[in-house]
Amino acid sequence: MEFSRYLQRILSCLPPWIVPQEATPAIATRPEATVILGAGVIGLSTAYYLALALNETISPASSTLKPPIIVVDSSPDVCSGASGEATGGLGDFGFITETAPLGNLSYALHKGLTAKFNGTEKYQFSDLEVFRVSPKDFAGIPSPPDSWGPSRPVDKTISDLPPWIRALNDWKVQSLAAAPHAAHLGRLGFFALSSHRRWSRYRNRNVFDNGVRSVKSNTFYRVFSAVLIADLVGPPIAYGTLRHSLWLPYLACGLFLSLTYPVLLYMPETLQKTAQDQEGTSPLETAGVRKYLKFLTDWKIFIGVTTVFLAQFRNNTIEILLPYTSVRFGLKLGEAATLLSVVSAVNIVVFLVLLPAVSRLLQKRAGWSITFINICVARVSSALLVLGAAILSVAPNIGIVVVALIIYAAGFGVRLSILAVLTSFVNSAKETAQLYTLVATTDAIAHMVASPLLQRIWSIALNIGGRWLVLPFLVLMGIFIVAFLTSCLLMDTPSSVDNEDILDEAREPLLVREDD
Repeated sequence: MEFSRYLQRILSCLPPWIVPQEATPAIATRPEATVILGAGVIGLSTAYYLALALNETISPASSTLKPPIIVVDSSPDVCSGASGEATGGLGDFGFITETAPLGNLSYALHKGLTAKFNGTEKYQFSDLEVFRVSPKDFAGIPSPPDSWGPSRPVDKTISDLPPWIRALNDWKVQSLAAAPHAAHLGRLGFFALSSHRRWSRYRNRNVFDNGVRSVKSNTFYRVFSAVLIADLVGPPIAYGTLRHSLWLPYLACGLFLSLTYPVLLYMPETLQKTAQDQEGTSPLETAGVRKYLKFLTDWKIFIGVTTVFLAQFRNNTIEILLPYTSVRFGLKLGEAATLLSVVSAVNIVVFLVLLPAVSRLLQKRAGWSITFINICVARVSSALLVLGAAILSVAPNIGIVVVALIIYAAGFGVRLSILAVLTSFVNSAKETAQLYTLVATTDAIAHMVASPLLQRIWSIALNIGGRWLVLPFLVLMGIFIVAFLTSCLLMDTPSSVDNEDILDEAREPLLVREDD
């Protein structure tokens, strides 16, 4: 039996509040994808409406997977091909007989979008007049031909031309098309982050499939693994240098920190500039307490941030672990500090190997979304924190403490998995940055609360003595139980942050863009 089926059989035996029923199908058959060549106005608009049509035919409550829509373009720029050359011109004319009905429908849909989303303001949708100029004595075949427009050409004067055109007196000016048959949109504003929330959602969340989200989650794991490697080698270095001088550990720390400056100095900027960067407000103008409190009005983000707050107590456990093992088992503080390497070693294996491998397996074999996988990781990690704290509270010797630390360290993935889930709930790069700031602030608040709280509880445990030395771990076990329960409230559904006057979230299309 394949490991993936074995794993699914195990998960199917768990209560539904640990693994929701949406995840119970054994192996989901991924439907065939629709591939659209060209990420211009036509390609992206086609993908957009095709996705809406799929959402109308496939119920959100259905277990049927929606076929992905892949938009392929060799350029990372917006509308770099024909759409850019046409500068955003639209019309219901100029099509051959066979495609004329489709052209009329496309133009009508664009006008419908403008009316629905205030396109005049959001992406400069405006009326357009198409002129044809030629020398007055021109006797050849005109281009475009007279039959190109919605009606016969209308003679105009040179004064009817836009003022930025340097006209000549011998020009013959004709109008080939005008409103309501022709219109213009700002292609950058149409798809940029500064446009309507619906399109921000379109480009920043739905334009990426589970594979891209998986890359983001794996990036979280790799970055955190780098931190863990430092935690792994840090305690032995600190212990070794401390034996020679009290100042030597600080000198070594300063040396390692100085090595980061060349990396930061030459680190390139990879985020592409958008119209929002040029015309939007600065981060200082958009930051503030009210901006972050607005995130917490979304129930899913509030639950995720609460779980992060409670799970962050795991880091402060180290502050109690060292004096606890020193008092309980008679270890020197330097020797007790080597236990931190156990935590780091386990986390390196979990984040660098185990979690990415399991995520890929469940995606490919079971058809789970990466967001749902991260939710399951958060729940399992919270349960491991509870189990690890419970074993630490009853450990009779240092060997069992090591076993408890292995289990405990395996649960450190709760914060990163919740962060990956919350990232999938927001709509734009700016909101993602604000979300990360909110999570970092939550971490700091959790540390401010957890550190004095656990120290106070440890002080009480020392005063009581005896078996009550384990009191901090009992308190931590209760906190992690609450974190586990809150993680069970998270579901793989879109966020409602800033969702006023947008389409129903249940109708959100699943779009994929793959650059060559």
